[in-house]
Amino acid sequence: MRRASLGLYNGHAYALVGAYELKDQNGNVAYRLVRIMNPHGSDGDYNGAWHDKDRRWTDDFKSQVPYAEKDDGLTYMDIEDFAKTWD
Repeated sequence: MRRASLGLYNGHAYALVGAYELKDQNGNVAYRLVRIMNPHGSDGDYNGAWHDKDRRWTDDFKSQVPYAEKDDGLTYMDIEDFAKTWD
């Protein structure tokens, strides 16, 4: 892992548990996200785009994925950030 600035732990295992396309009001794909899980059961301090409390989460986008704002070890990440973070 290369981007500890996102609040993810170096040398720590994460699981990719889903991939989603968020669509805009016209039905066009606006964002591509992956859902990652910290197997230790806590989101940790992930602070990159699409973290649980990110202002990008509109009610419409929340309705398109299994969204829950709680410290359950699951969070979302932009696919571009995911590709840059893990090699």
